[in-house]
Amino acid sequence: MDQFNEIIVSYDISNNKMRKKFHDLLLDFGLQPIQKSVFWGRVLAPEMKTISNNFPKYINQEDDDSIFLVMVQLSKKYLNNSIGIKSEFFVQNDSYEIV
Repeated sequence: MDQFNEIIVSYDISNNKMRKKFHDLLLDFGLQPIQKSVFWGRVLAPEMKTISNNFPKYINQEDDDSIFLVMVQLSKKYLNNSIGIKSEFFVQNDSYEIV
């Protein structure tokens, strides 16, 4: 059984400092940018919860900032509906290092 969740995170954060901090948070969890404000990756359930629990500290609702996290299962079938994204980018990597 796969214990990792495949997710996409998309965000629109107006404050440059907060946007950079959120960008770095996603990188720290091993997510890969597939567009400037869209990340993809595989995380454990507790990591996904930590990411989503941190949403409020990075957004300003008065500026209509938003963050969206969705669990996905990408495959070549779905990638047929995209342009510019290499299918090997979404290949499952089963060699994880536990730190």
